[in-house]
Amino acid sequence: MQPQYSNRLSFSEQLEIARGLTKLPALTVMVFLRRDIGCRLLSPFQLLAVNGILMFVADLFDESDQDANWVDLFMFALAALLLGLCLRAIRWDDYRRGLIKHSYYIGSSIFELLPLPKCLRRHRIIPRFADPLACGFIGYHILPDSPILGHWLIFSGICLHVFEEHVRRKALHQSMDVADSLVEAQVHMQRVEHFESPQETPKQKPSIAVPTGLGADILPQIKRRKWTSFFRRIFTSHL
Repeated sequence: MQPQYSNRLSFSEQLEIARGLTKLPALTVMVFLRRDIGCRLLSPFQLLAVNGILMFVADLFDESDQDANWVDLFMFALAALLLGLCLRAIRWDDYRRGLIKHSYYIGSSIFELLPLPKCLRRHRIIPRFADPLACGFIGYHILPDSPILGHWLIFSGICLHVFEEHVRRKALHQSMDVADSLVEAQVHMQRVEHFESPQETPKQKPSIAVPTGLGADILPQIKRRKWTSFFRRIFTSHL
């Protein structure tokens, strides 16, 4: 029997995909709250997709339920779309002028322009918490006048916080992977140096003795020559 492989994604993989998709609702408020969003993060297709759907839904239900003020959601989506495209054009102009920034940077909060203590400027505390809270605060206070837009701002604020945590977790794992790679490379280099180094052989002390006598291979030849010369003299004396 051949093993059967399932194409289903695990729960952790599905959760990771869901966290990544929170970028789309978060983009609708990020263009208002962030100063220097990366160029490729402001994808025109994604901006058109999420804001276009909002405008289409607002225009579709505007006549049926005028008390919900769907027109406010339509104007908000239109403003988010135009502002996002303008920010992308500004980032492209910065890139052409040589001002290199990370193209997927999720931006710095406008609240960081305030005179805040240093403890609040670390680990992106302001973008992670202040921006989502601002969205929820504004959305909650406009619920009586514009419930649809208020609920969307609250939902977008939650998605912004989830997306911030997703990016932070991903960056943390990448930095840990780099650190692990450096440690493993150092261990491999030590092993290579160990096997490539020449083996130390014990040094022999130089001999101070003077060689005397004849070698074992020379002595038989000398004896053979003596006997040969002895028989030659005897043979020549009888001639």
